[in-house]
Amino acid sequence: MRKVSSILIWLFYAVSVFGYGTLDFFHRPGNADNSLNAVGYFITDAIVNYTQPKYEICFSVENIFNNQWREAQFETTSRLKNEMNSVTEINYTPGTPVFLKVRVGIFF
Repeated sequence: MRKVSSILIWLFYAVSVFGYGTLDFFHRPGNADNSLNAVGYFITDAIVNYTQPKYEICFSVENIFNNQWREAQFETTSRLKNEMNSVTEINYTPGTPVFLKVRVGIFF
């Protein structure tokens, strides 16, 4: 049996002004009988947040190193019209590339 493990780390400094996080999924089974392998990934995010009594400004960068990763992976069985036998494989949704978000909040 393959080992399934993940790590999620978020560190916050100086009253939530800066945060840094990583998300790591190692290779894991892609189906119930472990006959397919879902590819693991490692992504890194960072956030800078500045808060005052009347407003807040936040900058966040997702997937800083622009790693290619598979967000959702699942087993699919399909067969085309001209094929005799069906094919079982892993289908996936590509993960988000490097992405910058800016948020401004006003408190009233």
